Amino acid sequence: MPGAERHGRLISFHDMTKRALKVALAAACCAVLLALFYLYNPAECRFFIPCVFHSLTGLKCPGCGMQRAIHLLLRGRVADSFVMCPVLYFIPFVLLAMKCFPKATGRLWFGATVTAIVLCYGVLRILQIVP
Repeated sequence: MPGAERHGRLISFHDMTKRALKVALAAACCAVLLALFYLYNPAECRFFIPCVFHSLTGLKCPGCGMQRAIHLLLRGRVADSFVMCPVLYFIPFVLLAMKCFPKATGRLWFGATVTAIVLCYGVLRILQIVP
């Protein structure tokens, strides 16, 4: 059976088709989620998941407002989105670093650094020093 070679092993057409279907399914799920976030404001619709930390404590966690920030970003309101949840803009850089530098980001120091940054932001947010 013809296939492509990857990392010294032969990949069958069946494996490539399975992978393509998984990628297509993931893309379709992302498209549906983005459409929901574009069409519906999470602050007004009940089918979005509320922040459990905020519900229990009344305090804002580092991710509080992320769903509303995504909605604002998709609507073109970038500045409002950033004010709502600056952590949203940190995520693409972390993902890009993980993709471009897999050896470095797979190490303990990278995960510890990202965690420390998010925790520091969370503490500053709870103390109401940052939005």
